[in-house]
Amino acid sequence: VYAPQRAPGRDIQGGGDKTVTAKEYLELLPDMQLRINAIGRQIKACDDRAKDISLRLCESAGSSGRGKIEGNIEDKVDYEAELRKLKKEFEDFVLKAANEIGRLPTSLYSAILFDHYINGLPWEAVAAANGYSTDYTRKDLFEKAISEFERIIPEDTRLSPCIPLPDMI
Repeated sequence: VYAPQRAPGRDIQGGGDKTVTAKEYLELLPDMQLRINAIGRQIKACDDRAKDISLRLCESAGSSGRGKIEGNIEDKVDYEAELRKLKKEFEDFVLKAANEIGRLPTSLYSAILFDHYINGLPWEAVAAANGYSTDYTRKDLFEKAISEFERIIPEDTRLSPCIPLPDMI
């Protein structure tokens, strides 16, 4: 038994959950990876600001940058907490999506979706790995794989990854 939840890493606004298509559901994976990368860049920016503030404080002993330093540290701590949470959601979602993709009865379709969404391979690499042209893989095989995925993954579970209810494990 599975309980649908919200799409990971996204706040669905406007009162109520939104069911997504199978393709949108899988595209949450690269979207989450982009967010993880962006937060990582924010953490690096905090580190860079801290170095800059420290250098300026050393150069001008008369001014106080303590408030800036504290604010920067708080920002970094917040970003790191958000990053840990999002990485955990991402890891859980990758495992869930990989298991769902693995349920596809056609191995080729499973390989295409797995390579593209789980492994993050570009279409050229997905095509080469499976022995087809890029255009044929991206247009024909991918559409068939998504259609098959749509049939095996119930709509109400595409609110987010399906999480087994604790009393059913």
